[in-house]
Amino acid sequence: MKLITILIITYFIFSCQNNENENSIKENQILKSIEITDSIVVYNSSQDKIGWILKADYLIKLTDENRLNFKKIKLEILNQEGIVSSTIYADSAEVDDNKNMIIAKGNIKVFSKEGDLFGNTLTWDRNKDKIISDDWVKIIKDGNTIWGERLRTDSNFEHVVIQKASAEGEISESQIAW
Repeated sequence: MKLITILIITYFIFSCQNNENENSIKENQILKSIEITDSIVVYNSSQDKIGWILKADYLIKLTDENRLNFKKIKLEILNQEGIVSSTIYADSAEVDDNKNMIIAKGNIKVFSKEGDLFGNTLTWDRNKDKIISDDWVKIIKDGNTIWGERLRTDSNFEHVVIQKASAEGEISESQIAW
């Protein structure tokens, strides 16, 4: 009986040590792969021109995956002249530098000269300069409102394609592209 008790105690001691070692290894891996920052501004530039400015309350950087995760964002997209062409607000955003994409989620609000857009998710493929959303969106332009899903547009919101659309307002025949 004493032998069984000693074996059980020995088993628990060594198994607890293994769990502690595994936990400390996992914690060290997490600490090495994450950087956390409060109140951050990120500038993206190419050939001395700023392409966009992202401001956020919080940043988590996954260094191993080259991804940045932001909370409460304001993303300003600048045109060739360096003037803000559109501003995107969202609860969170992920910048994936490997894919050259920005994915915004939660309470999306986009304001631009071409109109305003509201939704829940947006993906900006910077390689193709395309912004897409497969969720329902609301677009307000020139006092008119359009609801729909499967949004496809450019970063200036000049060429907007939307499916399953319904609208409220008035447009002229010259504005309709069938």
